[in-house]
Amino acid sequence: DFSGNNRHFTAFGTSSPNTQGIYKTNQQNSLPGIQFTHDANSATTTNTRYDTPSAFYSAYTESEVFVVLKTTNDPQTSNLVGCWGKFGSDSLTVHYNFNGDSSIYESFGSTARKNSGNPTPTLTNFNNYNIATKANSFITRLNGTQHYSTTTNTVGWTSSGRFGGQASSDDDSGYSGTILEIVWFSRVLNSSERALVNTYISTKYSI
Repeated sequence: DFSGNNRHFTAFGTSSPNTQGIYKTNQQNSLPGIQFTHDANSATTTNTRYDTPSAFYSAYTESEVFVVLKTTNDPQTSNLVGCWGKFGSDSLTVHYNFNGDSSIYESFGSTARKNSGNPTPTLTNFNNYNIATKANSFITRLNGTQHYSTTTNTVGWTSSGRFGGQASSDDDSGYSGTILEIVWFSRVLNSSERALVNTYISTKYSI
């Protein structure tokens, strides 16, 4: 956490090194990232995710996040390896993206998971994935272009948020891919503010 508020993500569990993602250099534009190697069929690579301190977002009545990430496969090879992070209060798993229909299923800051459909960009390339949630509005964007929008939304947060995996004690749902950066705001940005963040990400990572 570079905000100065000590909102650090911590490795899930304490007994195994497999609870940590892998720091990788030269992932995009000579910059590093965290590689998640979750494999639902292998006990040696499950559980690669991080706990997040829910206290900093649990009172948010709206929020917006930018995640710079790519997947190992597009679509994912299993319905258990597409969860980049789980922060909404809906118990259903996030899929970026789902192996069955190639759609993105997202619940960031929401009481109900949304099926946002099959994205146009190739997800094995790094993309700027942007989610904005507030009362009666849930919008996702990829590389600055709107991907999905609905006016049916109630803000809700899980008390056990996880980055790189599902917000539960089981090991079944994780992420297979690489995440470069997360930029998280305590409110929904206006268009000018969002453009500044998109320019920052585009310039930094050449995407």
